Amino acid sequence: MGKTNIGEEQEETHLTLAKISGIVENGDVTSAAKLTLQNAGISSSDDLYSMKSLQSLSLAGNKLKEFDFLTQNYNLTVLDLSRNRIQKLPNMANFTNLTLLNLANNEISDMTPVTCLSNLKVLILNNNKIKVMCNLSKLENLETIILSHNDIDTVKLPLKTMWKLRKITLSHNMIREFPLTDKVPTLQELRLNSNRILALPQNIDCMASLKLLDVGNNRIVDMKPLTKLHNLQNLNVFGNPEPQLKLEDIKPHLPFLKVFNSTNLVGGGSSKRNAARVVKATDVLKKRRDVPEAESQRNKQPKKIKVAKGRKMHDH
Repeated sequence: MGKTNIGEEQEETHLTLAKISGIVENGDVTSAAKLTLQNAGISSSDDLYSMKSLQSLSLAGNKLKEFDFLTQNYNLTVLDLSRNRIQKLPNMANFTNLTLLNLANNEISDMTPVTCLSNLKVLILNNNKIKVMCNLSKLENLETIILSHNDIDTVKLPLKTMWKLRKITLSHNMIREFPLTDKVPTLQELRLNSNRILALPQNIDCMASLKLLDVGNNRIVDMKPLTKLHNLQNLNVFGNPEPQLKLEDIKPHLPFLKVFNSTNLVGGGSSKRNAARVVKATDVLKKRRDVPEAESQRNKQPKKIKVAKGRKMHDH
């Protein structure tokens, strides 16, 4: 029921029951199912436990350093505490009804407490200070994990099969080893761009369900293992060392490929006219001009499809 946004100029920092009752519909705190108080300068609130029917809560963009005060709100299914100042997660045993947890843009270094959230479907923890991605096998309903822009250098792989996991985002971290696992048989999106990965595993085909793989801006030289991922539709390898992977070399092995290095391939065509001219990453990054011979050759070809130089894929 009650859904309210307080403007950024709100001066109060402690959220009291009296203030909440003045916000929710008919002042009925006990039956309100939804509450949104964003960018309100809130630093604490000890009275939210009275909202026994609360299912969705957003306190994004405030000044919270912890959220122990929410441990009595057992019915919460959606919790958004992004853009706060949270450094440490509380004991989350009472949050087992959560299906979506958004803690992006905080100062969290340890994500371990989330491993008890058995009903969680979406976990968002990007832009924190996490160093270790913990084993999330207990989260049997998890579908999406977003952990980009952290300090992760260690990924603890699941010990048992996670049948519902569809998307993992680990871009912009410090990962050196490709997180290969056969415990995510339905994984469709894996984003690992802007890490420090040195090699692709030869048995990468155990993740054959992948439709999107982004390994751009790493330190990978041998791209041959990618030819085993026959279901790929979207692939980014731009920004790795020479030799660059050429579209005409990999396309015969990836019949469903539609996007290569952020460039759309119309109809997924495999003809030479549709093949991307591969430009050295170093040349692109330094914004050098194409040599005259290459420019002349490009002008001679029909311009049914224009494939741009590789660009870095956006994070999601």
